[in-house]
Amino acid sequence: MDVIDIVFRLIGVFYAFGGLAAIRAAALDVVLDRAISMITLKPRPRPEAGRAWLLGAGAVVTLASGVALAALSQWAVPFFLIGTTLQIVWLFWARHAFPPEDEDDQLGRRQTTNAALGYAVVLLGVVWLANAGRLAPFDATGPAIAIGVAAIAGLAYLTRNLGWWTGGAFGSRDDDLDNDDIASGDDGLRHPSRIRLVPSVYHDPLVDADDGRILDHFDYLPLDLAERIEAWRDAWVAALDPDTHEPVFATAEAEAASHADAEVIVSELEAIYGEGAVEAPEFLARRESSPKLLPNV
Repeated sequence: MDVIDIVFRLIGVFYAFGGLAAIRAAALDVVLDRAISMITLKPRPRPEAGRAWLLGAGAVVTLASGVALAALSQWAVPFFLIGTTLQIVWLFWARHAFPPEDEDDQLGRRQTTNAALGYAVVLLGVVWLANAGRLAPFDATGPAIAIGVAAIAGLAYLTRNLGWWTGGAFGSRDDDLDNDDIASGDDGLRHPSRIRLVPSVYHDPLVDADDGRILDHFDYLPLDLAERIEAWRDAWVAALDPDTHEPVFATAEAEAASHADAEVIVSELEAIYGEGAVEAPEFLARRESSPKLLPNV
């Protein structure tokens, strides 16, 4: 192993860690976008889902290409080629679909362009290594296993987090809800006999405990109680960890405050629907350290 090998191995390690960081950032971004969407009650634009998957795929490829280069494997050539192509596609698409809105956006776009140029330069170096016979063959077992594990793990993590948010490549979980199940309007509301309080990123937190209808709390409840439920759910969603899909509050006091708010909300709902007619979130009964994400109803 000479200096050239050491330099390229170090570059590979750099891109491997960069890919990991990019995948993690993609997961955090979708959680934030989802929280904003739930707070503003505005549907997520379809290009946002496409951007999330494109950037996420590029992050996975960056991870795999870095591992391949660190192992000095010929697999580095196709992975760097795919990664460069994805970055070019993103830059051209973003130029029209996501134009910079301010100086910070323009700076970020320039940094992304420079990073893509640097990645392309490394691609040229990888091609030179391959032509010089300095890379292990495709069928070398050790490097192939390492690259495969990295790519599969990165893709699984990406799919788990982006799929949870988008419900598919370009779809939305919100689109899967039956519009007939969403109560709306001021007249003819069919109030449930039993109600369930469910913190969820997928739908409003009130559910008919008998038939599973999703209820708009602003239609069914007094404004002050509806706003309290909205604020409680928003804080719960904002605290969600993308890895576990469970809220991780900044402090024990913030967690206790969330639990206390839930208890007050349950009490106020019982005052409306009757004692024993309100199903509280499971975490209140279990008294666990953090509430669990309940399945979509």
